[in-house]
Order: sequence, then structure tokens, then C-alpha cells
Amino acid sequence: MCNKNMKFLIGSIVLNILGLVLIFLALPIEKLSVLWFISFLCGLAAFIVGLYVSEKKIPTYLSLFIAVVVMIAFPLTEHINMEMVEKKYKNQKVETLVIPSEFTPVKKGHIYDLVNTTDSKYVLVYFTIGDKKVNSKAEKIIISALANSKNNKRIYYYDISRMPTREVSYVKRHFVPEGNSYVAKIKKGVLAGRVSVKNLKELREFLKRNLKVGKSK
Repeated sequence: MCNKNMKFLIGSIVLNILGLVLIFLALPIEKLSVLWFISFLCGLAAFIVGLYVSEKKIPTYLSLFIAVVVMIAFPLTEHINMEMVEKKYKNQKVETLVIPSEFTPVKKGHIYDLVNTTDSKYVLVYFTIGDKKVNSKAEKIIISALANSKNNKRIYYYDISRMPTREVSYVKRHFVPEGNSYVAKIKKGVLAGRVSVKNLKELREFLKRNLKVGKSK
């Protein structure tokens, strides 16, 4: 293989490697990331450069194949993720999520817009793993604090156990790494504070500060 063809092949391989690295970096990101777009461009460039190799042998065809995979990676992984979520819940009984009326439920896919809102100074989100027995005392404390709040602040209810895999990964990475139940204070997409519902004393203090709780009625 002449030097010119070798340069084209190496260039194609390097672009493919860069595209694959970007894909692995973008995989945990639930929203459509700029990394996916850049990886697509890398795949496209790798494919075009690979076509310039005049003496096409196995390494060239392999590089072209990888380039195609890089280009279709995002729609492919998104489809697989949706299939896994649907399969997970397909055979489960359909049940209505019953939560106390004092909470404001967060629907699937709405967490991104909620935590990045600029309409208010901060939002409070109750991230729960859906274990009613463990959280019952904490929920009573939260409801009582809401009833006696002076700033009419809402507490949003987010059930981690019922959300799509990528969305849960986003929540765990940014707000509740351990995946346990927390009440979190989020300001413009950034965690500004959180407290575990297992620590009832700290939970009361956290709610008192952020809900401006007065005396019980």
C-alpha cells in the first residue's frame, strides 16, 4: 500500500477512534448532547477519508464499517434503551402511582426542564426509591412542613424506581449518587443541598430553612 493510501487509512482509523471515544463519553448523557453530533461528524469524515483509499483491503473495509457504526450510534443506542425500558414493564401489572396530594409529581422526561428552570431561585425535589415503609415517617414530616410553609414553595415528587434508565443515570450523577431517597435543593441545574430522608432531624432542619416553616397549626 503506497504512502498516500496509508495516510488516508490511518486518518480514517484515527477519526473512528475519536468518534468511539466521544460515544462512550456521551452514553451517560440523557439529553441529545453535542458529543453525539461531533461523533457523527467523525464517523462521516472517517467514511469519506476511507473512500479515498484506492487499494481497498480488509483494514479499509473494517474502517468503513466502523465509520458507519459511529454515524448511527445515537439512534441505535436510543432505540435499544427504549426497548429495554418497554420490555422491563411489559409484563408488570398496570398500576396507578398514588402519592400524597401535597406533592407535585414529576412526569417522565420532565426532570430536565424542572431542575434547569430560571423562573425561581431554586426548586425542591423529593427523590424517592418508592419504598413506602422506609419513607413513611419522612413523608409525614415533609407534608407537615409544606402545610406550615410561609413561602408557598412546592416539593416535587420524583420516583427513581419508575423512570427510564438514562434519566435515572442523569439524576444519580447530578443529585443522588447513591440512588437513595433524598430531598434535594436544586438551583439552575446545580445541586445546592440535600438531605437523606433517613435522618429525620436533619430533614426537619433542612425543610425549616428552605420552606420557611412556621409553628404547626
